[in-house]
Amino acid sequence: MNSAREAGASNAWARYGWLMGAIWLVFLYYPAVALLQSAAPAAIVALGWLGLALFGAAYLVGFIVGMRTAHGNEGGPTLALYLTSIACALLTVPAIGWGATSFAPFIMAYASYLLSRPIHWVANTLGPALVAVQCITAEARGASPAWPLLGIVLMAATVNTINSWLVRRSAAADGLRLELATSEGREAVARDVHDLLGHSLTVVKLKAELAAKLIDDDPAAARAELDEIVRLTSEALAGVRGTVTGVRAERLADGLAEGPRDPGGAGLGVGTVDGLGVGTVDGLGVGTVDGLGVGTVDGLSRQLAASANAFASAGIALAVRGDATALSPAQAIPAAWILREATTNILRHSEASAVTVEFAPGTLAVVDDGRGCAAASGVATGDLAGGAGSRAGGAGNRAGGAGNRAGGAGNRAGGAGVASGNGIRGMRERAAAAGAELRVEAAAPSGTKVSVTW
Repeated sequence: MNSAREAGASNAWARYGWLMGAIWLVFLYYPAVALLQSAAPAAIVALGWLGLALFGAAYLVGFIVGMRTAHGNEGGPTLALYLTSIACALLTVPAIGWGATSFAPFIMAYASYLLSRPIHWVANTLGPALVAVQCITAEARGASPAWPLLGIVLMAATVNTINSWLVRRSAAADGLRLELATSEGREAVARDVHDLLGHSLTVVKLKAELAAKLIDDDPAAARAELDEIVRLTSEALAGVRGTVTGVRAERLADGLAEGPRDPGGAGLGVGTVDGLGVGTVDGLGVGTVDGLGVGTVDGLSRQLAASANAFASAGIALAVRGDATALSPAQAIPAAWILREATTNILRHSEASAVTVEFAPGTLAVVDDGRGCAAASGVATGDLAGGAGSRAGGAGNRAGGAGNRAGGAGNRAGGAGVASGNGIRGMRERAAAAGAELRVEAAAPSGTKVSVTW
């Protein structure tokens, strides 16, 4: 019915669907009997037999071609064969007269299943109308009304209409499912790149600022920070490559993504959880599965260590209550991503001096004593995929220089704007996919609490 239904020779329906049309050729018995009983001259009857044979051939070839090309392609060979079959049916009229209406069910079915909707309506309206005229005028012609044939074509018109409508709906649903899957895939890639680069660039920024402060007083320490920046950026690049590799592998393997290990041994392993699982150290530590990196709970512990390192670079005190093993391996994977994003948002926007990470069975909570929930949530949700720059005051995230806005109000230095972007939205999506609930609320006496609960 549309281009979404285009099938190749490898498709079973494309290869064998024409058998549906071939089965009904048995009903050519009726025009054949009419030709045998015809009193017309032998040449006219011979012409009728030729028309009957050509009709069967055109009808069958039309189904074969139609099942292998885009449905509704009325300008192509399918329409040409349809018109040819009608012309062949007309060749029998001199020999059998009104008996040629026995071709109507074939012509109606061909139009319904192989051609466009308008041609379906024309064929399935004119077919019954023609047979009705035959029945009405039969007595005047001294012939018997073909009421059974009228019943058949009316039933065929009804069945053809319902079936073709169902096929159109199915094709439309397939198209929508494809669009939805494509959209979800893009969102997953955007979320993964956001989580990967957003955190890495935040840590890189902090270490660059620290190196700038140390370069005069302690050149060796400054050099160490610069070496760390080089390592972090290399890992981030490898992570992006892993994301692209995973997307390509999904396309090639029909949903089975497979990521490479870090050839440099820096701890980067790309897994297959939620589009991207990254297992690294010091700023990129997220657990993976399938043996492609660190274990799930160990990955959460690594992310906690990475967050501690990043907080230390920013001069933020970290307190940990409980242990990462309080979460199951399945819970630890999304928890690590959420801890990573919460760390990024605290570093960028909260102006906190202390952070507490709490582990309990089925629960992870990250609490800071920064500017508060309104500012933190507003800016955190304003992060864009690949968000790079943080303005003075930590509130003006940009992606490619374009300010993130919600309702026309962009995030500004000072934290007044509240936007809705990929930061908290990404965390909510990961929590929802894991069967958990994410909450962002004010902490007492000040700051923000981000918690995920199963």
